[in-house]
Amino acid sequence: MLKLSAAIITMALSFAASAQPVDGDLVLEYKHYYSEFDKYVCKDTTEKAITIPEEVKDLKLSFEDLNVSIFLDNAILIAEYKEGETDCRYSALYNIDKNAKIITAAETKAFDLSGDKSCETGKSKVDLLLQKLEYVVLHDHITVKFLTTSLKEVCGENSDSVLLAFKRIRKK
Repeated sequence: MLKLSAAIITMALSFAASAQPVDGDLVLEYKHYYSEFDKYVCKDTTEKAITIPEEVKDLKLSFEDLNVSIFLDNAILIAEYKEGETDCRYSALYNIDKNAKIITAAETKAFDLSGDKSCETGKSKVDLLLQKLEYVVLHDHITVKFLTTSLKEVCGENSDSVLLAFKRIRKK
């Protein structure tokens, strides 16, 4: 019984540590719903994952999570990207317009994970891509619409976007 309890505590601590922000990230100060990036889809989260949009590939941008306040008025998105050989971490604090189903970046931040280089050029590019996004809750995902025309062959000729699907995990 003691071994099982120790294993459960260790597992819980490792999960809690992985859900914690990196020192320097923007954070939501109150309880929120936690979700981690799952996949790119054309229109619905029940679809199979599709390829990465060109704009994301160019920046070597990878999404980590999207956390939404329990009041549904703010959200925070965490991602990482490469600027040359520098590994950069990006966070954006969003205001949510529930009526229009739009999230708009109020504050963004980027920094070198090793702490000694600038990430400002890449940050400007990521800011442009992620400044204002339409969101929708589908099934067990929170999704944001990412404008791109690079996946017309996958999502259809009239497609102008893909969905970034974040799988809902729990409330913090």
